[in-house]
Amino acid sequence: MTKLFALVAALPLVLLAAAPDPPAPQAAPATPSAPVASLDAVRFLAGTWRGSMGEDFVEEMWSEPHGQSVMGSFRWLRPNGTPVLFEMLLITKEPDALRLRLRHYTATLDAKDEKPMTLKLAEAAPNRAVFSAEKDADGLDRIVYERRGDVLAIDVEFVQPTGPDVKPREPLRFQLKRAS
Repeated sequence: MTKLFALVAALPLVLLAAAPDPPAPQAAPATPSAPVASLDAVRFLAGTWRGSMGEDFVEEMWSEPHGQSVMGSFRWLRPNGTPVLFEMLLITKEPDALRLRLRHYTATLDAKDEKPMTLKLAEAAPNRAVFSAEKDADGLDRIVYERRGDVLAIDVEFVQPTGPDVKPREPLRFQLKRAS
């Protein structure tokens, strides 16, 4: 019986000696990146919006989101109908972000810009989207869209030049009403 007692007493030591090493602590899982906003973040833009800049007529039209994109157009006309600016806009859902690309055109649809300006969605809230310049923005800093009831406010902000004799460029601020 003493041999049995000695065997039983030694059993935990034998089991511990034969037990596998405990698993090494694992690194904390990587924090997942923030999900890319869906096109629903810009759905509030859909529709036709009209207003004025001084005496000039301005209009911006946006499609409903469909597939991976939303299309827009903008026109700015003098009181006599002479165009100041035509603009095509496209918001696309891409693997890493929503991007806004825009390009300016003449009245004969010749591109004024060598490449489309590209902005990336930097902030989204209900009825508000802020796109910041990403590349080929030609002095453009950001565009802020904000819907307040039947008004779409669009603020176009520019990178401010530096230097003693350089005049800062004022933002363009549009207040457009939903067209009926």
